[in-house]
Amino acid sequence: MNKRHKHLYKLIIIPAILLLANPTMAQRKLKQLDEQKKEDSNKKYDKPESFWDKVSFGGNIGGGFGQGVSSFLLQPQALYRVNDNLGVGMGFTYFYWSREIQYASGTKKTYSDNSYGPNLFVRQRLFSEIFGYAEYNAMNFTSFNEFGQSRRLWNQALFLGPSYVQETGRGGAYILILYDVLWRQDDLSQPGSFTTNFRVSPWDFRIGFFF
Repeated sequence: MNKRHKHLYKLIIIPAILLLANPTMAQRKLKQLDEQKKEDSNKKYDKPESFWDKVSFGGNIGGGFGQGVSSFLLQPQALYRVNDNLGVGMGFTYFYWSREIQYASGTKKTYSDNSYGPNLFVRQRLFSEIFGYAEYNAMNFTSFNEFGQSRRLWNQALFLGPSYVQETGRGGAYILILYDVLWRQDDLSQPGSFTTNFRVSPWDFRIGFFF
């Protein structure tokens, strides 16, 4: 084979080898990139949630109107998800109320007040979207008597009841139907008796959300 033929041979064979090798190398590179992407995705998936990843913020509102009674509740809260079924949290309750009170003497008076205080709560999934809910609520409010005298008192409530939760990611909306097991009817049989609570009923209905 003369030099001219050798030169032509190189011009034909070398590009052909490169053409055959390049697709193989490209496929190998793509496979490596795909494996790296899967590995990175698995690492991200396996990464444990931080404390703040498990925290949601939100709260609820409530209120009611009736004969001689009106109220409005605003309750911002923070929820920590211990796991998919159990959550604990805390918040702050603001409660405006207006109430007509009848004393033993037959006197009727209407009072209103802004009450407020901290709350602690826990919710536990019972099944599907139904949770059991418990909340301790300490409220500072103004107590009145029939002589128009007033003083600030602390009222304690322990609400128990079911909750319907529609979850969306780590948040969601919910409905609460609660009963205060510590609620007691005011005893105003004695002249000058002060009210001991500001709620006219132990039942409480709320709608709220977390995000």
